Amino acid sequence: MSADSSIEKENPSTKNLLEDAVKDKLFNKVFAYIFISFLISNWQEILILFKSKYDIYTTLSIVWIGDKYQVPYLGTFIVPPFLAHFVMPFIYGTVASIVMPYITMRISKLTGRNYAQIRHIDREFDSKEQARLDELQKEIEQKKDERLSLEKKIEDQRKSLAKIEGEKKEVEDARISLFYGIKAIVDIYETKGESISTQEDFADLLKAVEQTDFYKDTGLYGINKLVDDVKRIYEHQSILNDK
Repeated sequence: MSADSSIEKENPSTKNLLEDAVKDKLFNKVFAYIFISFLISNWQEILILFKSKYDIYTTLSIVWIGDKYQVPYLGTFIVPPFLAHFVMPFIYGTVASIVMPYITMRISKLTGRNYAQIRHIDREFDSKEQARLDELQKEIEQKKDERLSLEKKIEDQRKSLAKIEGEKKEVEDARISLFYGIKAIVDIYETKGESISTQEDFADLLKAVEQTDFYKDTGLYGINKLVDDVKRIYEHQSILNDK
């Protein structure tokens, strides 16, 4: 049991070491140049290996051939398969890893100023664009505040209008009530023959008015009190006349 546990503990450690080694190779520039050089030099052979219908040994025997190199002033050379497929890509990749930094540095010197100007222009444009966006945002906020203020004014006007409409309705209701109240008195007067010639006629009119809604309606404040005062004065005057 302890042996199995130790093996399980060692396996993750070994796995991590392999992963670190692979990552180190992949991100190593020299290895990258050599690997790319190998793919470029052997891309036809790799394609044949994947596409061939023959077994692996037959296919390898087909692609495992030398290559011909022609060197200026030295003539043509035939190199063996191992040298053509492995050594030469290694040499190409190594030389490329040595030369490319100098080429990159030279290109950077030639184009560095231009790229710096481009970055400066980009930063300047970004700054202007950001300022424009900020200004638009301020305008949007201002328009939003104006809209809210306008909506508040409209709501206040709506409330004020509703209040005026309510007061207008109250006045109209009072006017209608007053009209029908006065009409009730006129109707009573008409039933009396449109004539008040004696005190008894006036007393009968007041008694009839006391029975109308116009007199009993508390909404028409003061009407009933007015009738009572007139009635009291009339009764007082009648008593004085009797004496």
